Amino acid sequence: MASYKTIPNDWVDGVSGQRWKTPKLDADGEAISTPVMGPNAEGEEVEVSRNQVLVDATVRDILKGVVFDIPTHIGRNSDPHRIAQVFNALDEGDDSEDKDGAKVLGGPIKIRAKTYDWIFALLERSVPWPDANQRPLTAAKAKEAGLEKRSLARFKFGPHAFAILNQLRTPEDRLPVFDDDDEDDEE
Repeated sequence: MASYKTIPNDWVDGVSGQRWKTPKLDADGEAISTPVMGPNAEGEEVEVSRNQVLVDATVRDILKGVVFDIPTHIGRNSDPHRIAQVFNALDEGDDSEDKDGAKVLGGPIKIRAKTYDWIFALLERSVPWPDANQRPLTAAKAKEAGLEKRSLARFKFGPHAFAILNQLRTPEDRLPVFDDDDEDDEE
């Protein structure tokens, strides 16, 4: 029988303690955006760009974003099977909106232990740096350019990677976080 892990679905905070923001997605997983209007050469109001609608991120949102957006050059043959398992787990107890449009947290995420481990292995995969044409650099060219390897987590979350990854873990698996304010009193 398969063993499962339960991840609490909560709001996700960055390193500074501020809520992490993520694009609001429609039912198809596409980012929702609003038009930005501006004058064209003839002085008419036209759409000049689009702004993504950002919402406070939950653990469920972060996991959806990770599996929706796996760079093709780091994908593996076994990924589709695990992605399906992640989405099945995320669909149960999904986040919703109340009548005022505010997000309401869904229940905890119960996921197979092997799929849980796969999520963190995926986030540790090395993502190549892009060249001038936005194509992935080969490992040799990246080394020649003096670029260090970076994980998918570091690529997606930057300096917030540790804090966000820790919040994706079960409470039993979370790594200790040390705060400068917790110094021992020396008397």
